[in-house]
Amino acid sequence: QFTEATQDGVDPSVLDLRMPMFRGLMANPLSREFVRSDGPMMLIGAGVGMAPFRGFILNRLKNANCANKIWLVQGVRDSLLDEIYSGELGAHEKEIKRVVQSRKADKGERRYVQDEVRLQADIVWFVINALDGRIFVCGSTKGMGEGVERALVDVAMDKGNLNFEEARRFWEGKKESGQYIAETW
Repeated sequence: QFTEATQDGVDPSVLDLRMPMFRGLMANPLSREFVRSDGPMMLIGAGVGMAPFRGFILNRLKNANCANKIWLVQGVRDSLLDEIYSGELGAHEKEIKRVVQSRKADKGERRYVQDEVRLQADIVWFVINALDGRIFVCGSTKGMGEGVERALVDVAMDKGNLNFEEARRFWEGKKESGQYIAETW
């Protein structure tokens, strides 16, 4: 359509052309697992792992039933250099987003995503035990992914009074039911 319009002297910008982001409907692994519901959602990611969450959040913020039901933990090395999504979530950003910095330039407080998951244990436990609650993790397996998985086990041990093996099985069950989705590489 673009080529034909150009050849016919039509300005292509007036055409309603769309290019799919993924091959096939919902081909992205996170999107395939993403169940459209009004349930609470916690999104945990670091670095480029944050990218797929942007669409989820912006979509959810349009739905009044989802107000106060979405939380984001984003890990960056230094927010002054790496926080490229700052301000993108509008008025709700301060309410839903926690940015943790692992290598702050001024050598101030350093934290990792898994540290923030432990600090947000009440929210994690609320989300994963809520009707239609979902927890999504996206990013590098080494370090962040492994650390978040251990932090989630720690949360289950603390909040659910489970031993290590019971907590590990708890999260495996949540993966099988589609409530805990980890897309790590």
